[in-house]
Amino acid sequence: MDMTAPTSQRFLFVALLAVWAGVATACGVADEPTVAPSATVTGTPGATVTTTPGPTATIVPGTPADTVPAAKYLLLSRFELFYCDPYEYPIGRPDAEREAALEQFAVLHADADEFEAITAHLGMEGVAGFTDDQKVLIFREHNRLNAVVVEDSGPGYTFEMRITEAEEGYALAGTISSAGEVTVETKALSFNTCPICLAAGTLISTPAGEIAVQDIRVGQIVWSQDASGARVPAAVLEVVAKPASPGQQVVRVMLDDGRTITVSPGHPTADGRVLAQFLPGDPLDGARVVAIDWLDYTGPATYDILPSGTTGTYWAGGVLLGSTLFRVEAR
Repeated sequence: MDMTAPTSQRFLFVALLAVWAGVATACGVADEPTVAPSATVTGTPGATVTTTPGPTATIVPGTPADTVPAAKYLLLSRFELFYCDPYEYPIGRPDAEREAALEQFAVLHADADEFEAITAHLGMEGVAGFTDDQKVLIFREHNRLNAVVVEDSGPGYTFEMRITEAEEGYALAGTISSAGEVTVETKALSFNTCPICLAAGTLISTPAGEIAVQDIRVGQIVWSQDASGARVPAAVLEVVAKPASPGQQVVRVMLDDGRTITVSPGHPTADGRVLAQFLPGDPLDGARVVAIDWLDYTGPATYDILPSGTTGTYWAGGVLLGSTLFRVEAR
């Protein structure tokens, strides 16, 4: 995918870098409930996240939900969603969103239940020919629906989702009856944040050789960098895993010396920049970026580690990165 972006976009990250230096932006906790995130993120990536509730759905509580999309809209009418839009976080990519919307429109149109629910929700019933702008709105709504997990349990449905309530994040799970009655069976505090961790299978450099990030354990020794730039052994203080969510994307960054790293777009490098900020030709860890691709993530979770020491850095895929778990107070 062409990652060329206007210069103004690159200055968007100045604020992000300042926030990242002073705020703990942990990628998740190992025992976090395995549920899908859900509502569009507003605000500076990495900072305190606020959310905007979706528009009032055409289905109101108590209305029978006779399809999975109808059940999802019933939930959206009841709860304030938390959802990391892959085309908004950590940088806005309207051109990429538009391209994907036009490419996938035929597929979305073929899903009769969802397409009917979306067009009814957007007030587009009876439209004969959709404009490109309308196709983008339909695609955006499809991604929002895809962030809510609903399964037909016959009769009724089960669901999982994340919400924001009174400025707190929660993971919900429950049921929806065939009459449209929503029952929340579990409601747990949830660390609602957009993904900023490593893809499964990413190799971490250690004195014992390369080890996949998901196999790293607390107490293991990995290679880190000290304040002078020297390569030093460091004990792993924390290991975290964040369950992957529907629609989650990662960036694959390829360097001119052959190294490749696949991570969440918001993951920091050793100097505090985030990987979604990079463009072809930019320097990274002694090499030059030759390509950046945005990919749908199919792994079970994303991962991060925190090495001991004064920098919080480690080598992943041969590239020196920062840890999302590193805190200013740990310096």
